[in-house]
Amino acid sequence: MYKSALSPHDAPEKVLAEVQGMANSEISLILRKKAVEAVHESTEMLKQEFKLLKSGNPQQAEDLQKAARAKRYNSMWLMRKANKIERDS
Repeated sequence: MYKSALSPHDAPEKVLAEVQGMANSEISLILRKKAVEAVHESTEMLKQEFKLLKSGNPQQAEDLQKAARAKRYNSMWLMRKANKIERDS
């Protein structure tokens, strides 16, 4: 558990700065978790896509591959956003 180094007598600006930093790190962590989830989903989709190809469903496989690619792009966007939040805080 996080323990603040601030005292009740610190200036409000200092308190707000610490709270803002915590919020950004929490936001960043959430974005990273979502990015990892998207990669896992994409990987599962690609496994399904391979099965569809093997079973002779190239059109469905192509559609699934496109959806998996979109998930990967979303994951990269989420990671970039998390990096920016951390860098800017």
